[in-house]
Amino acid sequence: ESFAYSKKLNKGWKCVQPRHHPDSPPKRAPVLMGGRFETCTRFPVHYTKKIRLDPIKTAKFDDFINTATRGQVVLVCCISAAVPLASSKAIALLEDVHGAIWEQYGGMDLATRKCARKAEELPFRLTQFDIAESRILANRYNVRSVPMFLIYYNGRLVYLSNTFTTRYDSTTTDHHEKVDRMYEPVSKKAFGHTPQDVMRTLEQAQ
Repeated sequence: ESFAYSKKLNKGWKCVQPRHHPDSPPKRAPVLMGGRFETCTRFPVHYTKKIRLDPIKTAKFDDFINTATRGQVVLVCCISAAVPLASSKAIALLEDVHGAIWEQYGGMDLATRKCARKAEELPFRLTQFDIAESRILANRYNVRSVPMFLIYYNGRLVYLSNTFTTRYDSTTTDHHEKVDRMYEPVSKKAFGHTPQDVMRTLEQAQ
């Protein structure tokens, strides 16, 4: 088999849908067969580590930010239905991070993937907001591109960027991380789009 064909098959195995909540039942992994994704029945169901982000509506946005648990870092991922490719990539990245947060801080039983804590008790909380539904964030923070990541701490905006390479402790004499990575191979790491970059930014915001 060719390299392109094997790469397409591997892509099919990795296309796992996220769970809606840590207490959701396990899912089967879809595989690419016959040119379409089908549910794999050759292996037992498994718990995916991806956990879906809860969407926020415009009417409840300010109340959600202001009533968050004190000391909790809230990350809002701004997406748009008009830009599905960029939005889906950002959501897929944060779903990995969301699963890692629940696994590390949610008191998760690794055997059953059940969590003992609630979302309000976690140090980090991730949500998504569709700017195509409302222009509240576009007018408030001049958001013109997606994805855009907003981080709030105690109801105050502390971070706004479309990547996670910006450092809080950077000075004018430091080398700019984006410029230093220009000579590296093109990858997600070069643009700050890895789960490690997201977790580092959340910890710095805290």
